[in-house]
Amino acid sequence: MAIRYFIGFFLLLFCLPVEVIGCFCFKAKKKIYSEDLSCHRMPFYTAKKGKKEAAGPLVLPHDQTSRLEECLAKRRLACERMPYLKGFTIQVYMGNSRATALSMQERAAALQTMYTPRLHYRQPNYVVQLGFFPERLEAYFVYVSLAKALPHVLLRPFMLKRKGYPLSLQNN
Repeated sequence: MAIRYFIGFFLLLFCLPVEVIGCFCFKAKKKIYSEDLSCHRMPFYTAKKGKKEAAGPLVLPHDQTSRLEECLAKRRLACERMPYLKGFTIQVYMGNSRATALSMQERAAALQTMYTPRLHYRQPNYVVQLGFFPERLEAYFVYVSLAKALPHVLLRPFMLKRKGYPLSLQNN
């Protein structure tokens, strides 16, 4: 029995450490995966240069010119029947002080000689307005020149009754 223990002790003492040490000393090679996938790539084709040819006549199969003219005529009639002209005005002052409104009217008249400022009283406010412009762009140029001297001026939409305005603006 002693021999059996002796052989077992011998194996444990000498054989196992060699195997264990052998495992730690030698590194296993890692296999790196590689595969050639170039056969699966999509081919890249360059476009061929085309020749420029003269364009043929432009044919519009769905011409809507007559329908468009009809719609514009209807709109023109509807605008003529409207009792107001749509446009823009420059508001110089709005408040309940008559003295301030009169002084702002004088300052605006001194700064802008082409348009005369008008003073309106609609209870409880006094409003000083300058000009009537059918288009916003026309009003904007006057507004910019006034805004440098009077920073509180406003450019606002305005509807003017047709009866009291010159015919030149009524036809536009």
